[in-house]
Amino acid sequence: MKSLRLHPAFIAICIALIFLSKLELLTITIFCVLLHEGAHALCARLFGYRLSTLTLMPYGAVLCGEDNLHDNDAFFIAIVGPLSNLLLAVITICLWWIFPESYSFTLIFCRVNIALALFNMLPFYPLDGGRIVLSFAKNKLIALKRLRLWGIVGSFIFMALFITSAFFKINFTLGVISITLFLGASSGTEKQKYVEICNFLSHFKDYTYPIERCELLVNHNMTLQRLIMSLSSKKIYTVQVVDNSLQTLCILENDDLDKLISYPNKKERIKDILSCCCGLS
Repeated sequence: MKSLRLHPAFIAICIALIFLSKLELLTITIFCVLLHEGAHALCARLFGYRLSTLTLMPYGAVLCGEDNLHDNDAFFIAIVGPLSNLLLAVITICLWWIFPESYSFTLIFCRVNIALALFNMLPFYPLDGGRIVLSFAKNKLIALKRLRLWGIVGSFIFMALFITSAFFKINFTLGVISITLFLGASSGTEKQKYVEICNFLSHFKDYTYPIERCELLVNHNMTLQRLIMSLSSKKIYTVQVVDNSLQTLCILENDDLDKLISYPNKKERIKDILSCCCGLS
């Protein structure tokens, strides 16, 4: 691990909990979050991935690596975090049966682990649940778009719960989670979107797994964004660009398609991009 970072929202909630005299809850939460991310880190290392940064968030943490994760590996690395919290909660409950006197000082620990596990399994990006859904998706860009929407909707739900709590016993945690979830669903998905687009490029593909070669016929009026969303990062394509009369305008091989995918404005039509890129004709 190269660095440990604290998200500003995490610092804010720490200050709020200290101000509300909930230092015990804060300490236990940080401890449970570190155990959660430790499980992610251990699983990632077992699969051979290099870890770089751990960023503590109000809802948990974000563990970043230097390698792109294969889908199967991404699933196991994502799910092991919530499972570790559930395991700790189960062990704590079993401890109550053996040592009933431990109930009073382990109850918060058990509740925090259950809360972390259940919350992180929600299908919102960048929560573990969202990453699990993404690992199963065939088209990552479409899945990211939907996960982004779910994350934003989820942030509004938590904000509504926060506002509602003000009429009873205000819960600042809900408000902070709402804000960080909104930021994660917006900025976080943009970063992941860039990663997924890069995975379409031939020199970024993982050739340690079988890759299928496919041929596509696309209309020159199609937008680059629509073309990319129809691709799979596990295939190599030959793209035949045609006009409305199905006359072939050009054929794009690997290098040509890489240039096309790298074009900055993904909402432009393919024919407009071809006309302004001298390397594509």
